[in-house]
Amino acid sequence: MLTDRQSKILKAIIDRYTVDEQPVGSKALAELADINASSATIRAEMARLEKLGMLTKTHSSSGRLPDDLGYRYYINYILPKQGGMIDEDLSPDALAELRQIFSSPFVEMTDVMLKAADVMADLTQYVAIALGPAMDNHRLARFQVVQVTSDKAMAIMVTDKNMVESQVFQLDDEISFAQIEDMVQAINQALVGKPLVEVILELQNNARRFFTDNYSDVFYENNIFNYLLKKIEGDRLRIRGRENLFNQLANSNDYLQIKKINQLLDQPQYLVSVLEPPQDGIQIQVGGELGNDNFDNLSIISMRLNLGKKDKDMIFAVLGPDNMSYLKLAQLLQSFRREMFRFENGKS
Repeated sequence: MLTDRQSKILKAIIDRYTVDEQPVGSKALAELADINASSATIRAEMARLEKLGMLTKTHSSSGRLPDDLGYRYYINYILPKQGGMIDEDLSPDALAELRQIFSSPFVEMTDVMLKAADVMADLTQYVAIALGPAMDNHRLARFQVVQVTSDKAMAIMVTDKNMVESQVFQLDDEISFAQIEDMVQAINQALVGKPLVEVILELQNNARRFFTDNYSDVFYENNIFNYLLKKIEGDRLRIRGRENLFNQLANSNDYLQIKKINQLLDQPQYLVSVLEPPQDGIQIQVGGELGNDNFDNLSIISMRLNLGKKDKDMIFAVLGPDNMSYLKLAQLLQSFRREMFRFENGKS
């Protein structure tokens, strides 16, 4: 554990770096009444914090910047002492914008997700991510194939949550459409009502139960089932405000990082694996904790929203630079949670 003075110095550096994004020197810290130490004493403490891996020194300045371990200590041990501030109300304008999410009735939970992501991105000026209920809550309601031209057909998968995905594929000259319809009927008779993950595994592992070798090529060479499954998984995810983050990263001229982050944001499986906050409370992941070098100098703050029904369990998150104001973002997420519960209770 850090000493009281070291904690105050670390907090002051992070707070100041959050505002002006410039290295912080001992002279500036010595002017703070809360620290009450000379520049020489502060420099010595900063050197100790650097050895502990909590601060890093830039080449062009004697000032220090927070490092991942410093942010982690700040999140785990310094922010909790300010925890009461998280429950403070947002500004009237921010609260009004947040409440717009619930200003009209929604037919689907995806409407809530999409609108919430838009508002979160606007309020934070970062990337807002909304992750809907887990796919394992979806069961197969119907599988269907419709012929669209003489040589093409469309595979359609419908879940019990009224999620519909489709994919066009090429027909095989050696197989009649009537034979394909027989396969579809066999799939529906055996698999309707089962979780989607089980459906895909059953089709992969026991193909002969539904297809002859020739027939299976129609679906597997086109990767129909895996494609539909990935589309359904992707529909869990709503991402807004990419341009906010890219505009900030553009200042570093690291366009390769921007390109790679954009690619990662297009990979639902990766984001789903990262966004696993606890049942209650807020989770903050910093830099290397995200498991990908391309997320260095970035953080994700996320919150699980459980409305008492497993099929409505959602996750909301904000992706931004590691010097973003965690306290303000936690306050925003908590306010969103309160408004969401107020909306749900008003409907019941």
